[in-house]
Amino acid sequence: METVDESTTSNASESTTSSKRDHSVLVRLTAEERDQLNARAKQQNITAADYIRQRLDAEPTSRGSAGGSRYKQRKNKAPAELVAQVARIGNNLNQIARRVNVGDTDVMSALVSIDRATRDLVDAYTPGKGKEG
Repeated sequence: METVDESTTSNASESTTSSKRDHSVLVRLTAEERDQLNARAKQQNITAADYIRQRLDAEPTSRGSAGGSRYKQRKNKAPAELVAQVARIGNNLNQIARRVNVGDTDVMSALVSIDRATRDLVDAYTPGKGKEG
């Protein structure tokens, strides 16, 4: 019977840390993205999972002037919290629109009331229309 000294062998899929991998992540990819991931892993003779782990350990790099930054930059300069809040408002408006489209008259009358109150508030603080500051 042959014995193997485990301290001299290594498994390519083992992490350099001793922590157990007990979490998984599901990522949806297009067929092209999947093929690209598999091809890059195959080029390095490793599994797709090991390729992703390597990318996690890599330092962020710049692609240079031709490719731009590795990270996608936001097109607008609005604060992230403002963008998130506007997105929430948009979501609420979509929910209201769905209710109106099915003929919910309570929602429609509430919207008319909100519209009137908003116009009155704007008029009250617009110079020449209402409240003078």
